[in-house]
This record gives sequence, C-alpha cells and structure tokens, in this order.
Amino acid sequence: MLSRHQIQKIVKQAYPSGMFISGEQKQLRKILMQDIMSDLEQNPDITYQEAAAHYIGPAELASVNEQPHLPKHIGILIGITIAIIVLCILLYIISNQFTPPTYYF
Repeated sequence: MLSRHQIQKIVKQAYPSGMFISGEQKQLRKILMQDIMSDLEQNPDITYQEAAAHYIGPAELASVNEQPHLPKHIGILIGITIAIIVLCILLYIISNQFTPPTYYF
C-alpha cells in the first residue's frame, strides 16, 4: 500500500513545477491523484516502483534527477534582490561621504 507522501511524490515527478502554468498544473496533478487513488482501490498491493513506472515512465524517472531544483523565476528574483541590496549599500556609502560631520557642543 502506498502512503500519501509516496503518491504526492509520484504526482510531483509526473508534473514538475516549472513545466506548466500553476492553474493547469494543479488540475493535472488533481486528475492524476484521483487516477492513482482509483487504481489503489482496485489493486492495493501495488508498490512505489510499479506505480512510478506506470505513471511517470522510465525516461522521465531518469531525467527527474537531472532537472535543476531551482525554478527559473526564483533564480531571477534572487538575482534582482542581490542587485538591489548591492545598490542600496553603494548609495549608503556614497551618501555618507558627501554629508559633512555634524558636531554638537
């Protein structure tokens, strides 16, 4: 009997997050989850390897480990954030050099 975690792992491997639009991906994952649950009712003794081979296929199983784990849009956001932080630090350094020190007596 497959655990819910194993079923979710199969669904995520079948439809990776970077390949589809989020709404479409949710629908495809939901349909696949329902298919797996209905198959489990008919054949409760199926193993994880059998289910993964049936729903994902051997070519996709081999390529899952080769796919990058960081989606492209997250990488772009990280790059923009780093650029903004560097710019803020530079502006802070420049602004401190142009203001004369103020002395209080």
